[in-house]
Amino acid sequence: MAENVIYVRSTRAKVREKIARSIAAASGRNGDAHDASVAMQVRIGMTALAHIKDAFITKARGGTDESGLSWPKLSPKTIAYSRRHPGVPPAKQRAAFRPSWMITEKQRQRWWYLYRIGLARSKGDKNKAAAYAWATIKREGAKTLLGVYGNTQVEILRDTGLLLNSLSPGVNPGSVESQVFDVQPGECIIGTNRKHAASHHDGIPGRLPQRKLWPDPDNWPESWWADIDDQASAGLIDILTYLLRTS
Repeated sequence: MAENVIYVRSTRAKVREKIARSIAAASGRNGDAHDASVAMQVRIGMTALAHIKDAFITKARGGTDESGLSWPKLSPKTIAYSRRHPGVPPAKQRAAFRPSWMITEKQRQRWWYLYRIGLARSKGDKNKAAAYAWATIKREGAKTLLGVYGNTQVEILRDTGLLLNSLSPGVNPGSVESQVFDVQPGECIIGTNRKHAASHHDGIPGRLPQRKLWPDPDNWPESWWADIDDQASAGLIDILTYLLRTS
């Protein structure tokens, strides 16, 4: 960080007093230099968000972030059936074309015909009947969402982009949709209240693998803390400068 020099005409005792007050103001213990104190906390929060955003992108692309976190890959089924693909309608609209939106009307009629045969042969076992129908029409050239899109390269947790956006620094703190950015005396709380974000961050045993959106603060890389320290130091200097100039 560049050296900062502040020129002021005052006694050493008063300067020491101002330094002590600036530290108290920065920690939220008094109301001196409130605007400068808030600005410092905002700078710290924005810096933390910038690192969280960059780490998110790294993990979304299958990499490992500076803290050592990486995310489990998406399964082919998730990619095929849950992600958006050009020209493919949402799942609710596709439901009207059971068993699959991907097959033609002629193939659909053929599938149901084979399915009924499979039910009779398997004594009502729906899974075996469906497997028989699919195996037959795929041999005959039918395509499935899984077969066409299951191996598509997509970024993890970046379907709509809204989750990443909620964890990105904005022009005005807290103005980004679903973003948590709350400045209180002595602290800055950042995060997201985007739907399902907590489920991804914590994971759901047996249903959803854990994909931590950010590492625990104790595991934040030194480079993150160095940048945060720089912003805190700059903010403290701004507070001290304000107090010295208004003495």
